[in-house]
Amino acid sequence: EKASKACKLSLSSPGMKHATNGLLVLMDVAREDQKKRVGSLKAKQKMQKAMKQVLWMVKVRRALKLPLQEDHQERAWTSNASLDNHHADRYSEGHKDSMHGKYKDVRLAKSAFQSYLSSEKFLDHTAIAFVFIYSQVCAVVYALYLKNRFPKMYAFMGPWLLVSRGEAMAIIVLTMLMVLLLTRSWLTGVRKYVSWSTVLQTMADKHVLIHRSCGVMLVVCAILHILGHIKGSIPAIIGETDASKVNQAFTYGTKIKFNFNSWGGALRCWPA
Repeated sequence: EKASKACKLSLSSPGMKHATNGLLVLMDVAREDQKKRVGSLKAKQKMQKAMKQVLWMVKVRRALKLPLQEDHQERAWTSNASLDNHHADRYSEGHKDSMHGKYKDVRLAKSAFQSYLSSEKFLDHTAIAFVFIYSQVCAVVYALYLKNRFPKMYAFMGPWLLVSRGEAMAIIVLTMLMVLLLTRSWLTGVRKYVSWSTVLQTMADKHVLIHRSCGVMLVVCAILHILGHIKGSIPAIIGETDASKVNQAFTYGTKIKFNFNSWGGALRCWPA
């Protein structure tokens, strides 16, 4: 009665009785069919029976030296070393039902250079190049400042002075960055303010990589700094015997302690 009311069926009393009997008969038939298929085994007995069947199948396969797992297409994709080739072969022609049947994935036609530009490695290299260029910009700005602020020093030591002093400033900048890049609490606080720049975010996230790169840049800048002294300041001091002229060329009242006139004397003097 409840079912007929829920389904909004208007059945008479005999009709409802016949429908009920029919459902009971259907339930009995389904129960008998289930007993024939499953039997009267309990859950534990069913599990044991299934395990015996699996063990028997394994023994037969081993006896016939057959693989335990078929090499399905999905398994071939994951186990094959040339996964990219299979991926390209599978999707190069697009979906079968695509418009006009001519759709192709444009990403698969990228060249090696285009793949590099869209890779994470390119972003890392961009961050490293940004740090190097920033340090060299600081070097150029400081060198131009020295040229205009101390014209006597520039006239005495020549243009190689700008290389030595500029790279000294670059070394200072890189050293400061190396220390800051390992200050994780500072990086955590700064990162939320650099969300507008992907390069700065990469520097904050991969601070160890940038720190190591700064170490490599330090070596390059140190070599340029030494080269600037070898080509500029040291030959200028060796060629001048008057210590007063040498002192006039120095900045901020610095005075030479030993007026060397040879490379051997330069090796024995106090460092600048």
